[in-house]
Amino acid sequence: MPWEALAIVLSPACHGRGAVQSQAREASVVDSTPDISALGDAAADRAEPDQAVDLAAVDGPPDTSADGEGEASPMPDAAQADVADAAPDALPDANPREAGTLSEAGCFTGAADFPGPVCIGDGFCWQRPLPFGVTLNAVWAGAANDAWAVGAGGTFLHFDGKHWNLWPRASADLNTLSVSLNALFGLSPTDVWAAGQKGTVLHFDGTDWRLVAVPATSLTLRGIWASAPGDVWIVGDHQIRLRFDGASWTSERGTSAYTNFLAIWGSARNDVWAVGDGYEGTVEHFDGTAWTYGATDLESTASLQSVWGTGPNDTWATGGSLATEHWNGSSWRRKTPVPDTVGPTSLIGRASDDIWLIDPYHTSHWDGASWTAVAALDRSDLVAGWLDPCGDGWAVGVGGRLARKSGADWSFLGGAVVPDQAMLLGVWAPADNDVWAVGMATTVHWDGTSWTKVAPAPTKYSQELSGVWGSGPNDVWTVGWGDFPNNVQHWDGSSWTVPSLPSYGDSDMNAVWGTARDDVWMVGYGTVIHYDGSQYTYPSPSFGVSSTMLWDVHGTAADDVWIAGEGGALAHLTSAGWTKVTSGTTNDLRCVFAFAPNDVWFGGTGVLRRWDGSSLSEIPLPSAVTGVVRIAGSSSSDAWIATDGQQVYHYDGSSWRLSATVGITLTGLARTPSGALIVVGDNGGILRRSAK
Repeated sequence: MPWEALAIVLSPACHGRGAVQSQAREASVVDSTPDISALGDAAADRAEPDQAVDLAAVDGPPDTSADGEGEASPMPDAAQADVADAAPDALPDANPREAGTLSEAGCFTGAADFPGPVCIGDGFCWQRPLPFGVTLNAVWAGAANDAWAVGAGGTFLHFDGKHWNLWPRASADLNTLSVSLNALFGLSPTDVWAAGQKGTVLHFDGTDWRLVAVPATSLTLRGIWASAPGDVWIVGDHQIRLRFDGASWTSERGTSAYTNFLAIWGSARNDVWAVGDGYEGTVEHFDGTAWTYGATDLESTASLQSVWGTGPNDTWATGGSLATEHWNGSSWRRKTPVPDTVGPTSLIGRASDDIWLIDPYHTSHWDGASWTAVAALDRSDLVAGWLDPCGDGWAVGVGGRLARKSGADWSFLGGAVVPDQAMLLGVWAPADNDVWAVGMATTVHWDGTSWTKVAPAPTKYSQELSGVWGSGPNDVWTVGWGDFPNNVQHWDGSSWTVPSLPSYGDSDMNAVWGTARDDVWMVGYGTVIHYDGSQYTYPSPSFGVSSTMLWDVHGTAADDVWIAGEGGALAHLTSAGWTKVTSGTTNDLRCVFAFAPNDVWFGGTGVLRRWDGSSLSEIPLPSAVTGVVRIAGSSSSDAWIATDGQQVYHYDGSSWRLSATVGITLTGLARTPSGALIVVGDNGGILRRSAK
């Protein structure tokens, strides 16, 4: 019986201002992470050394606009070793362990964990969620002591039999990789494939992962299957199919370029199925010679997201609308899972009477006769999995969720409770033991030992909090998107409350900053608010803000305040009042940070500019950076930026250095007075870099 189980996933959700991540949900428990302060330095010691970045090589994997259909490109020499000239028409029924697919030790046994918070390089280590917060999209194991998981931000995790560790980004192929990896498949521990966004394909030869040149494509790749080293298939968007014959790659398209292949699986080189989306789902079959449209009798009308089987007469495909289809060798028939299954994202199995539908909300099991809901995996945020021939294996998911199946039991690394994964949008760090982060109806506080969720002020509607600043522990402000004035809240040392602001319509707010308790500025859509300690006023900067989105505010003193906004909007407050400043760009300026009155940085979409006290000049960005999200640091010779490419860079006054690829959408960056850095973003993620 074929033992391979293909793990597939849905395309990552797009994240943006004002949009809630589709998979993220509020946990029903208080979020209080354990004391990790003692682990921070030890964990940081395992991080990668500083990496100098060649700006010409920071662009990541090739991303060309044209697809080279029918073209062939050679396989790198390192990946051509032991390529079989031919493969049998059916996969062998021999014991997989004897075939080298599992270790002689047999099925998975013993415990598994992470050796403390996962560190991603240059001293950045995860603090929330623990031990890791990057979404994982696929998992595969070649032995009891050799498993891989891949995910967002070019993430590779490796299991050595006891611990999951982040695979080091030592090679040139990995150190700038930031695309999401969606698919993973292996034939042996020395022959593993991964694929993802921008046509990215990588191969592991037992030593390290290497980028593989495939026929030019910028399309997202979503599924991998192989019957032998010389018979590898990769599928993706617009029904692209890539095939490796052991020497070169070819590219072709399916019957419709308007739909996407989401998964592929086969029982032999002459029995391969590719499934995907579309009004009635997409199913195509390969008989060893040609692909044909193979599903005129589907009983459901759902997109099909996963396919798996035990043989040519027992193939399963699943998608949304509570639909699971079964191929009996002659026709497809619908087999509906349990009623509360929202829409399975992954099929994995061991035998025809042991099949699992992995779903972020509800997971079900097929025993050969009926589907049963699995309470232990309810609302678990799992999206993909893999099983060995004994039925043991792994499942992975949103926010770094990782579960292990041993026998009949599932267990979660990091605990069974789904962590609060509400996106964080802002952070303020006045001290090493006093840090606030805010986000989607969420405020969390770090006291030097742990992160604790603090309930925001109770309001009728949830507030999407994006900015936070304070003058001290008992005077903290947060602002955001929501219903004004409930989207402006104040912390007095014990609780968040909504202050009594004068009526100002319904204004979304983005940022808050000040110099003291009686000098606080807030900005948003067409709005500038000032608080002098007793009353609120609405000054109007001279460039006019009635229809301008103002993104950020920062300064150095009460008479040195900057506001930046959309379309390059820029204004400066001095003792003489507000003055419009010509920014020299029409790009949105999303952030401003003032190191000194004559050293102010403005970042945004493809732009980074510096004010020297009299004029603005451009600071060239690394070629891979398309947008600056946040700026922090101590001066222009010690500046940090968080980018829209999920990366953190450091500037020493003359050149950039890639510090870390985080793997989540980054939204906030702050520096403590001691020099520690805090970065926040998607999945409720928080990472810290200790001062060096």
